[in-house]
Amino acid sequence: MTEKEPTINPPDKLAEEALHQRQRDLVEQIKLARQKKDTGRLRVLMEELASISLPQPEKGEIAPESLEQAQSLYDWLAIEVDLPKEYQEGKIVLPSPEQQEAAEKQGYTLPLIVAGGIGREELLQKVKDKFAQEFSTPEQSSQGIIYGDQAQKDLSHTQQAQNSSRPPQSYLIYLPPPREVSQTQPATMGKTFSQCQEILANLQKENPELNLQGLTLEEYLLAQALVYQQTKQHLEEKEWTWLLAEQVLEGGQPARCLDADWDPVARGVGVGSVGSSVAGSGGGARFAAVPKESSP
Repeated sequence: MTEKEPTINPPDKLAEEALHQRQRDLVEQIKLARQKKDTGRLRVLMEELASISLPQPEKGEIAPESLEQAQSLYDWLAIEVDLPKEYQEGKIVLPSPEQQEAAEKQGYTLPLIVAGGIGREELLQKVKDKFAQEFSTPEQSSQGIIYGDQAQKDLSHTQQAQNSSRPPQSYLIYLPPPREVSQTQPATMGKTFSQCQEILANLQKENPELNLQGLTLEEYLLAQALVYQQTKQHLEEKEWTWLLAEQVLEGGQPARCLDADWDPVARGVGVGSVGSSVAGSGGGARFAAVPKESSP
């Protein structure tokens, strides 16, 4: 019996491994360029990283470069986690192949790994500390995250804080590419958070395989950190986002909802909490494709 021919011959495998190694080298060089604040070098490296074309991973898997970039993000935030090890051990909750395919078709192409095993307060403090360090200048200090008075009161009373629907372990979500809310979800602009929730529910009815959800505060801050770490830009520069997973219920009804944005004056991420009747032309909601399963 003749042996079955390999689907990838050895030269191709060697070439692919060389590209993977180049990706790993670029990720390390990008980390150094960020540390040195060498924006010119950073731009060149990021362009080369984006130009590398490799076979796409099987649906339901994580691309090696995405996993490495996620680990780099947590290293930057000084959060101890070993995502490659968790992935090898099957401990990261992933969207199903069908959900990933649906997400790609609808333009949800930015992967974000939310690390598990970290308390909400600890993660928020780590991000706040890093942002304060990164965004402070000789002329102006930054608090990193600036909570409004009502947001500070509501922080431990939102749905996410009291009864999170997210997996307790690390999980992968898909977001649209980093653009202003008006470009990612224009129908939500100028709407109250309750109206945005209705829009989300209708989108989910149209494409239930996506399992679209509103963002948690943790997801929003990690997305802000990921975009800034990679590009030195902010997730949004002019608009703000309803965090629909951070609603506060009173008498069983939505009363308030957290919102967030980049505040160029305070040089940090501003987090507010406003009532169900409030709408503003400069704000909308962001959605993410979240894994349906709560365990691997």
